[in-house]
Amino acid sequence: MKMDLPNVDKWFDYFEKRNYLPRQVTPIVAPSFVHIPYAFLLKEKISGFYLAAQDVSSEGFGSHTGDVGAFQLKEFCDYCIIGHSERGEDISVVGEKRDVLLKAGLTPIICFVSFDDGRSLYKEGVVMAWEDPDNISKGKVYNEKPIQDVINGLNEIRTFLSKEAVLLYGGSVNKENIDKLSSIKDLDGVLVGQSSLDAEQFLELMKAYEVS
Repeated sequence: MKMDLPNVDKWFDYFEKRNYLPRQVTPIVAPSFVHIPYAFLLKEKISGFYLAAQDVSSEGFGSHTGDVGAFQLKEFCDYCIIGHSERGEDISVVGEKRDVLLKAGLTPIICFVSFDDGRSLYKEGVVMAWEDPDNISKGKVYNEKPIQDVINGLNEIRTFLSKEAVLLYGGSVNKENIDKLSSIKDLDGVLVGQSSLDAEQFLELMKAYEVS
């Protein structure tokens, strides 16, 4: 909840003018609900971007004022983020959202903090995103976690995922730590927060995952 329409326009314009996205990278952008249709039109000018919603209703269809259903998001998005720690939702609600997304043909990006929650929420066809609270900046102060601790955590998570499962990491991802994170063998990508608001920095993060 940090960008207005002119900023969304400016963000996509940065990439349109450069006409370049790193090779073999899947950039997924998650605007606020009100900007998704506009972003949908903008991304058509830039081949390679995918859209995600930041949340979804746990209900499939009906009179749920203020909610947005998976069947509605399907018209614009390929992915949807659920379970983000900021929302403080019960794991049962996140599981319901996962299931309505899968039923609608959308890929859930499931955020989790505890490994037990990750184990319970994992299903074939989802993307898992480990939110590491020890490595998230507080009050704009970033306390970097030793990269080996991150690797150890990811290795433990991999024990309850299938070999093909997509695993992301979220914990104050920025241009200072992206080289270390992108070098982790069993990590498929990153869940970017504050740094994603800056188009130039977001491009630098994507370049770290470029395959020549």
